[in-house]
Amino acid sequence: MDAPAATDGVNQLYFFHPGASYTEGDDRHASPYGEVLLHRDTVIQLWAVPTAAEGIAEALIGRLPKGKWSFGERLGRGRLGNLYVAFHLLNGYSTEEKADRISVVSPLDRGLNGIVVEIFPLKEAVARGIGSLAEFQTYTEKAAPLFTAETGSGSLTVRYTTRSGDTLRMESPGDGPAGNGSLLREVNGHAVRWDDYV
Repeated sequence: MDAPAATDGVNQLYFFHPGASYTEGDDRHASPYGEVLLHRDTVIQLWAVPTAAEGIAEALIGRLPKGKWSFGERLGRGRLGNLYVAFHLLNGYSTEEKADRISVVSPLDRGLNGIVVEIFPLKEAVARGIGSLAEFQTYTEKAAPLFTAETGSGSLTVRYTTRSGDTLRMESPGDGPAGNGSLLREVNGHAVRWDDYV
């Protein structure tokens, strides 16, 4: 990123569920409970965290580079240099601006949370008639993912259509008494294997 803010502070955007070695302010040391689907400029991550375990963090932690941001109840969007970025969370969140970043906290609900992040190059946005952060906000509100959380099984599903028209679907089977099956990752109805990424 070539935005002045990116050179003055953190230059990565990410969310994670803190693990056992996490200490506040050190945004590393994720727990093993997150699953991810990567596709072009889009990332989906789901968390199904055991609720019975002691000492488990009850929220996700996020970190955003400094830039021009607009925050809603479950949606955040920003401009970072030559990029627009949007994130959609399953649950609400709070933000705190720090010297080098914006910190985000999003609580788990019954051990569940999820996020979809999509990056949008500025040139492509302009070609589509998006010339400002306000216009990008309107676009992202129409492009919200569909999250479905099943209480009995603890499963969590998200479906999202990217700006290029690809339909992404991810399902975490959960750990509840009715939970069964395996993790599902799909792009346009075709299963994606982790080996496809490496």
